[in-house]
Amino acid sequence: MGSSAIHLLLVVLACAVSLGVSQRLPRPVRVHVSDRTESACMLTWSNPPGIQYSKFDIYIHPPAYVEYPVEREQPLAYVSDMQPGVTYSVRLKGKTTTKRSSSPTSFNLWSEPIAPTGLVVKPLEDLRLKISLGSESQDFTAKIVGAQVEWTPVKLDNALLGYETEIFPDEGTIVYPDDMDRKDSVLIYTSLTPGREYTITLRTKIGPPYAPVYSESISSTFIMPPQTPYDVKVHAIGGSYITFASLSLMGVSEGIEFDIEPPHGKVGDPIEDPMTSAYKLYTIIKLMPETNYIIKAYSISHGVRSQDPFTIHITTEPAGKMDVGVNDFTGSTVTLGIKEKKKLEEGTQEYVIQYNNVDDPESFVETEAFFGDSSTSIINVKITGLNPGMTYRFGVVRSPSSEFPEYVGEVVQTTIPEMPILVSSKRYEDGISVVYGEPDEGNCPMLKVYSSPGSEKYNFRVVSNIFPIGEPIYLPEVPTDRRYTVHARCVSSGVEGDETVFDSFTPKMDEGEKNQPKLACQEFKEILTSFDSSESSSKPSSNSTVKANACCGIRPYVKEQDSCCGDSLLRINSEPKKLCCGNYPYIIAHWECCSGNQLVARSVGCDR
Repeated sequence: MGSSAIHLLLVVLACAVSLGVSQRLPRPVRVHVSDRTESACMLTWSNPPGIQYSKFDIYIHPPAYVEYPVEREQPLAYVSDMQPGVTYSVRLKGKTTTKRSSSPTSFNLWSEPIAPTGLVVKPLEDLRLKISLGSESQDFTAKIVGAQVEWTPVKLDNALLGYETEIFPDEGTIVYPDDMDRKDSVLIYTSLTPGREYTITLRTKIGPPYAPVYSESISSTFIMPPQTPYDVKVHAIGGSYITFASLSLMGVSEGIEFDIEPPHGKVGDPIEDPMTSAYKLYTIIKLMPETNYIIKAYSISHGVRSQDPFTIHITTEPAGKMDVGVNDFTGSTVTLGIKEKKKLEEGTQEYVIQYNNVDDPESFVETEAFFGDSSTSIINVKITGLNPGMTYRFGVVRSPSSEFPEYVGEVVQTTIPEMPILVSSKRYEDGISVVYGEPDEGNCPMLKVYSSPGSEKYNFRVVSNIFPIGEPIYLPEVPTDRRYTVHARCVSSGVEGDETVFDSFTPKMDEGEKNQPKLACQEFKEILTSFDSSESSSKPSSNSTVKANACCGIRPYVKEQDSCCGDSLLRINSEPKKLCCGNYPYIIAHWECCSGNQLVARSVGCDR
């Protein structure tokens, strides 16, 4: 063959190759994994525009079993016998009826990865930090409200394998520990809210960041406890009381709860330290003199305690040589009874009373000296000019003018708080919202609030609840188209004051006083007594000289003459003086209102 013939053949071959390349068929498009397990995947795809392939072939490495549909032109296949965590390289080709193949569609494929196990969430109070500057480094410890999340990692060797966590509610900041051996099994959430419930969800992921493949998720729910109280210290101590000061950190907790062993004492309401506003003062009264106590202080937030307490071991002061008791008290006075424990020689001796607010032990007031013979009779002393709702320590000093004055006894008592002030009320279809302010004088840390009559499901009996003062209080099931009354009392260290009462009914502009409907309790009482004889039910009350204007359960009463204690009436300014303990009235000279609204004889006391 001549050189010209050879040249012509090469040209023809080159043209044929060029024509074949230019006419290469388009590849399948829109590959999608419609279903996935740890060992299998269902693949679907689409034909390219303008062409319909008669069958498809899949080439996969590492090898896996590919199952095609009976009708091979269908764009789907089922891949099984896969290993979780393994990256599979896949090439997908379409073929025509003339056996021509398309360009391959190449992609990576993963089955569902194995889910992690052993999810554990541990509340965290401290975070160790290491700060390095050049060759110098220093360790620090930061107080946090957070949680450490740990799990057992999946034993698979793949650079694309990782883990993803979610927290609900979506709060906090993720911090990873500086421990490369545990980077795939530990992380820390900081800046969480004490007392809030969180759910941590964890799952394995594999694949590229733009299209990760996830395992089944595992989850754990926990309530974030507040931190252990910080810097709880003894502020003042006596024979029957201890005042603690606790640093109040913003956002860490709402307050402190105490466990006392032996279980004596009564914890008063916290107040701000008048000298250092960053501290709150908690006073435990009614303790036993010269007694060893173990007191555990827990932070509290949304009803959740800190996991660990701040523990204090302490011994109260010795008892005095005299019995000092409270015979009577009002909002501004306390009457003490003083008597020797042992019989001494008769004779008049000089005394003074030193008293102070238990939350401010550094400043006290001393009464003028008085004389009495405590060996033969009880000396009654009335201290006046006190502030309502405050807890005072009264100490008795014998022979104050001598060279060696003697502290012989003490007692702690809270004065009666004044009435709270109704600031606002807002009526709704199914209830009423009220806000109360502090009285003009004294202390009112908490409020006892209720409506009267009570709910029908309680047979109209009163059910009271305790609320902080100054916050909106919602009372459900208080209709505004009937004359219910709403009652509120200040409560300070278990001592309740007089009530503030107002009417839930709002008369229309054209309704006068005479056209107002009856009190709801009057209506209910008429219903309950409707089975009585008409003669007895029509008899007027012998003492109804003043029209009733408030309800006490289902009992109407005149709020200018009486006050309501649960379902019982207390005569205002009566003698002997009575107060309310929960839903029960009591004579203050004979009884004491203890924790849980329990009435105990004053001679016995709350701690015995």
